[in-house]
Amino acid sequence: MDEVLFKLPVRVKDQIRIYGKTEHIGNTSVSIKLEARRHVVEEDSEILVCSTKMLFVKINEDGIPIPVIDK
Repeated sequence: MDEVLFKLPVRVKDQIRIYGKTEHIGNTSVSIKLEARRHVVEEDSEILVCSTKMLFVKINEDGIPIPVIDK
């Protein structure tokens, strides 16, 4: 996981929406950008509260990286 950027506080009962976007698919890994947004119901708008990038590596049962897409 890359650094987590906390932009604004979130309070109890806030409605949070989390969005993810695939940024890159490599041979053995997938990189995803994630954002958490506070939904303001009264205004039907969203405010960015947190973001990060995550890297997932596909491994076999021995912990060795293997191709994401089987050929």
